[in-house]
Amino acid sequence: MLQQDIRKVSKDEVEQASILEAACFPPDEKATLEKLQWRQREAPNLFYGFFEGNRILGLLCATRYNGIEITHESMDFNHIPNGEVVCIHSVCVDKNRQRQGIATKLLKYFEEYVKQHETGVKKITLVCHSNYIPLYTRAGFSFVGKSSLVHGSKPWYNCDLLVKTCGS
Repeated sequence: MLQQDIRKVSKDEVEQASILEAACFPPDEKATLEKLQWRQREAPNLFYGFFEGNRILGLLCATRYNGIEITHESMDFNHIPNGEVVCIHSVCVDKNRQRQGIATKLLKYFEEYVKQHETGVKKITLVCHSNYIPLYTRAGFSFVGKSSLVHGSKPWYNCDLLVKTCGS
């Protein structure tokens, strides 16, 4: 078995991450390669992959923002390095490796990273479809309710994780 690890996605690995994102999200919801490249460049400390050898099997990418919930503005080419909210934009796992704990491992790793290294963060937030609410609540997020965000054809729901970080 190849070694598995969670680590930051390098700029040379963003194309591989984009292929995974495209396989996990419908065309009207996935981030473009350009947007993923921008997020990795502007917020490299918030762009993680679950790797088996050199192959990315899971992805979690985020940016920081000042706002109550995820909006189109926060999802666009927008990163406020000292923002009080970490907005998770993507959590996805290779279809052949889903339901093996990879997303949960990424979320828990990311939560600990934010608590220990991202100064001034008050919460981590995300939006998801209803079928993923149990995943996020098991990972420690609180279900907040239906989001006002319209992105793609299905409704989105807000989930938050309050955090105490150094300096918050």
